Amino acid sequence: MIRILALLAALLPALPALAQSRHALVIGIDDYAHVEPLQKAGNDARAMARALEQAGFAVDLQIDVGEAALLAALNRLARRAGPGDEVVVFFAGHGVELDGQNYLLPADVPALAPGEELIIRRRSIPVSDITDELSARQVRISLLILDACRDNPFPRQGTRSLGGSRGLARMEAPEGTFILYSAGAGQAALDRLSNDDPDPNSVFTRTLLPRLGQPGLGLREVTAEVRSEVRRLAASVGHPQFPAVYDQLDGDFLLLPAAATLPLAPPQDDACDAARRDWALIADSGVLPAYEHFIAAHDGCPMLTALAQARLAAIPAPDAQAMPDGGEDSAEEALHALRAENAALREYQRQADQELAALEAERDDDHRRLAVLNRQVEALRGQVTQLQELLGESRMREQEALTRLAETETQMGEEPDAAQVQLDTLGAELNAALARLAMEQRSRADLEHAEARRRDLASAAEAGDGTAMATIGLRYAEGQDGAQSERNAAYWLLRAAVAGDGSFVEGLDGGWSAGVLREAQRILRHEGHYSGTIDGRFGPQSRQALQRLVEEGF
Repeated sequence: MIRILALLAALLPALPALAQSRHALVIGIDDYAHVEPLQKAGNDARAMARALEQAGFAVDLQIDVGEAALLAALNRLARRAGPGDEVVVFFAGHGVELDGQNYLLPADVPALAPGEELIIRRRSIPVSDITDELSARQVRISLLILDACRDNPFPRQGTRSLGGSRGLARMEAPEGTFILYSAGAGQAALDRLSNDDPDPNSVFTRTLLPRLGQPGLGLREVTAEVRSEVRRLAASVGHPQFPAVYDQLDGDFLLLPAAATLPLAPPQDDACDAARRDWALIADSGVLPAYEHFIAAHDGCPMLTALAQARLAAIPAPDAQAMPDGGEDSAEEALHALRAENAALREYQRQADQELAALEAERDDDHRRLAVLNRQVEALRGQVTQLQELLGESRMREQEALTRLAETETQMGEEPDAAQVQLDTLGAELNAALARLAMEQRSRADLEHAEARRRDLASAAEAGDGTAMATIGLRYAEGQDGAQSERNAAYWLLRAAVAGDGSFVEGLDGGWSAGVLREAQRILRHEGHYSGTIDGRFGPQSRQALQRLVEEGF
């Protein structure tokens, strides 16, 4: 592994452009709270994160994350990725297949039994959601590496199980996507070759890592070598495992470009690394045996051992020490206790980071909703201000016309004919001004009525009124009041269908746009009723999914 990192480090000067458009989300989960834990997923994720960072990727590493933190990490990745970017998602942990769809399980997934599939769909991450989101972001390359093809972690009941008994299902990859599974469809991936296997990584990941560090080696060539080697290693212990590939790339992809020279530094262990960690624990302890043990254990780091000897010399005579009996053994116990406390503090920090990520995701959602409301309020304020200005101008014109009329009446005695003509003109102007004023007042009343109507519709929809829900969906679909949104239109029309309003069903034969129907298919997929293509054509499979939604509700 050290040689891999040294190789990647040598290539870093050649990758400044890639580092600006390369993003990676790396997830490893061993510590499952309610299902069987794993042993090497965390190690796999850490090793993969280091390799991708050295290859120029901005890496977000997540270890033992629950549902909220996992969703927050995926949301961050979606916000950062953009057109032309290269994105890698690596997941090591448990996965399960349900009705042909593959789901990645967070650390806090509950223990479930057959018949509770809906909970899995709500509490885990569909792989298709990740690929669809990256495709929508128009990234150039999406590489998904999933070491999640292990035995189903949920207990069986007789002959029934929740999802497939092992491995993940085949899947279609969107254009620009390359998916590499650690095992084939229906196969289980090995964590280790035996209970005595000393390698810190799974059979799949240990085979993949060295090849990712070879400059000029294309992704398809890497995959071919990994598949052959994994099958050979698994067969050596009588286990069938052949990694699956789903390739929709146009051309090949290099994690590392070819380099003219590849200097490899020999691996070197820094004797002072361990000494610095131990010194941080005992430096200010004032415990004589702790310093003595440190000097004996770290004689390969003369600088720190000299500092320990100086601290030791400054300690008063042993009879003045308040050390408990036990000498060096007590010092070692104290050192172990300090290390344990340090590990506990790191765990507290990890949990706090997860909670902070979840809160940040909620805050971002609240900020977006507040921004939309603020824009709507500002638009209404602008309309009211404009109406007030028009009303003021109309009143001024009315007053001017009345003034001219009064002046004309005083002149009628001297020039009756001309005065009458002017009076008629002024009267016409006055009538026109009054008509404009009436129209402006009606416009203002219509605006207030429309706002009241929107509030009434929202209240009725929240109370379960299907007609109100359908009306809101129609407004979003047609862009009334400047609020066009195909996603919102599909959501409210589907809710109306569940509430008993048939408007959505009636509009399937040409009534709704393809964009609205595509969003409806996405929502049906998210609800676990639809597994087909997002194409905006409501065929039999889409209609069956709609019927199941109507029967089961949101």
